[in-house]
Amino acid sequence: MDDSIRIRLIDFLRDSTASRDPAAALTSLTSLARELTRSASARILAPHEPAMEDSASLTAPIRFRAETLGMIQVSGASAYSDDDLAVLETLAALAAFHLYEQQLQDASLRERAELDRLKADFIAITSHELRTPLGLILGHATFLRELSGEHHEHLDMIIRYATRLKDIIESLSNVDNYTSGASRVREGRVVIATLMNDAAAMYEEVAREKRVTIATASPALTVAGEAGKLEIALGNLIKNAVTFSEPGGRILLRAESEPGFVNVSVRDQGVGIPSADLPHVFDRFYQVESHLTRKHGGMGLGLSVAKAMIEMHGGTIWAESEEGKGSTFSFRLPVEFASH
Repeated sequence: MDDSIRIRLIDFLRDSTASRDPAAALTSLTSLARELTRSASARILAPHEPAMEDSASLTAPIRFRAETLGMIQVSGASAYSDDDLAVLETLAALAAFHLYEQQLQDASLRERAELDRLKADFIAITSHELRTPLGLILGHATFLRELSGEHHEHLDMIIRYATRLKDIIESLSNVDNYTSGASRVREGRVVIATLMNDAAAMYEEVAREKRVTIATASPALTVAGEAGKLEIALGNLIKNAVTFSEPGGRILLRAESEPGFVNVSVRDQGVGIPSADLPHVFDRFYQVESHLTRKHGGMGLGLSVAKAMIEMHGGTIWAESEEGKGSTFSFRLPVEFASH
């Protein structure tokens, strides 16, 4: 094997390992095998796939930890030498690594899909089974609160925590309906200024208790969509901003227009989000704080619900943050629905 071939093999090893894409690496590997052995074709065979056995082909087994994962075969050259066999065996050793990596990735994807299915089933069953008894608890507690002149403090606590549980169930249901495709957007026109004012009003009292100010700034803008779902999305962003704001902080809701779209942002002066957590903040049940050190409540559903509501409208949502200086959550909505 001459030095130029060794250099090509070393280059391939470096590039394929860096790419971390086994499928692409295997495609490049077969092309390299064809080129270095001057063959008309090259292919990777499955373990039980028959290989050609004649003088016009050359085959090398692909083994990893004593397990045969397949074979690499080239064919169509006028003749093959011992150097060609050495090249093919070297490539087979490299192919073994990438085939094994591909098997691990496929297994991981299957496990992830099964976990997603189990989580979706749990969400659907839990939200359905809890909704009726919780409604009865809230109804009777509210009735007793209005009827009785005693025990108001205890009844208020029941109502407050039952309402909190109801919000969690609604969030679970919203995410489940979106992922299952059961939820649809009722087309209409949404006035952004009204949307911002209504969503902010939902959290005015909570913000006031924390001495947090909520301000809005929006020109006369409208988008296509369903006001109720967009209010859920924006309300969850505001709730998140209030939760992580320090006393005396300020939250600004701003809307801006760009060709064909409207951008809405919620900016706070809170604690900020670590850069390592930022890509995951819209994942279901993801919480920046460790469950052992948490100071804030919630199940990590609010931002994932907001993402679902925005994506149902054909929009996009993202977050920017700097630890200690605050966060900005933004979403972009189309002015008109995409034509079907």
